[in-house]
Amino acid sequence: MEIKKILNIESPVHLYRILEKENEIVDGSEGDVYLSISYFMDCVYEYLYGCRCDEEANYERMVKEYTTTMRGDSIIDRIKEAVGCDGVVYN
Repeated sequence: MEIKKILNIESPVHLYRILEKENEIVDGSEGDVYLSISYFMDCVYEYLYGCRCDEEANYERMVKEYTTTMRGDSIIDRIKEAVGCDGVVYN
């Protein structure tokens, strides 16, 4: 029987907390992967800590990045490599 380690990501903020905690994911990335992760981190930061008058726009931008860019194969491969898991599941 083979046991696999799967990272279950519950929300954009959950992914943000993982990326924030595991600095290696961001710091060890290059090129487009680095830019995509950094932009996602900025989007979530603005949603969490930015002006409440922009909350709706920041939320929409955060969700868009979470549902598109952060689910790309190169991003998932980088997360798997840095965290040491076999797969990533987004809920």
